[in-house]
Amino acid sequence: MSADLPPREGHPDPEVETQLEEIRDALDEGDVETGLRLAEELAAHHPDDAEVALELAAARYEAGAVRGTLEAARHALESGLEDEALARWYVAAAHHYLWDFESARALLEKMLAENEDFAEAWYLLAQICEIEGDEVGARRGYDRAHTLDDERFPIPYRIDETALRKAVQDARDALPERFQEVLDELAIAIEDLPSAEMARAESSSEDPLPPDVLGLFVGSDRFDQSVFDPVQLPGVIFLFQRNLERVSPDRATLVEEIRTTLWHELAHYLGFGEEDMPQLGLE
Repeated sequence: MSADLPPREGHPDPEVETQLEEIRDALDEGDVETGLRLAEELAAHHPDDAEVALELAAARYEAGAVRGTLEAARHALESGLEDEALARWYVAAAHHYLWDFESARALLEKMLAENEDFAEAWYLLAQICEIEGDEVGARRGYDRAHTLDDERFPIPYRIDETALRKAVQDARDALPERFQEVLDELAIAIEDLPSAEMARAESSSEDPLPPDVLGLFVGSDRFDQSVFDPVQLPGVIFLFQRNLERVSPDRATLVEEIRTTLWHELAHYLGFGEEDMPQLGLE
């Protein structure tokens, strides 16, 4: 998860503002663990500070803590946040990631009725329209966000099935040979978008699979398999076309995103967890 939102005004307390800047710098540099730790510590010392709560929502969002994001953003609003737009966006984004599209869409449409130049809201609304099958709404949202900020919100690169399969093959060929051999053990399936069934977490305390995920490995990893196990179907790497297109302004980027996604899901098959991705160069 990552949000590219506009900068906020400084905190009236210089000491708190310095600490907020440290959190933002850590998040901007991709050090989410440090940013989240600093945000949690600052919130513990300033539990009723709306700006601190908003920064905590931002840090939790970057860390993928969806329910924590929702809690912090709501707390920011309840604590009298002066500029409510960003906190409301985080609330909508959390609903989106929790597959509560009705709540997210209603909030975004209300926000855009008040400020039709909120590019981030248009872009998130487009994603929701897309997964709900509202192609007209999705196209309108992407176009509007791009018009407002073309650098941060490029138009998704659309590709037909034949060209996509060629891009997948090109991405596969770009993997080191040893990984190509491992990939032969798996099936690759291309879907438009993840389904609600795929998104369901194993327990109610876990966050579901996010709707904008690029790929997903389903099956047992190598270390869970045994010669004494019954014959199993091969594992599957799912690639989600619309999500890959959305993060790709051109074909070269699309091929690179597919390559990275394949590599990432192969790492899961080989038994590596999310915490191992940075050292593998796969974050």
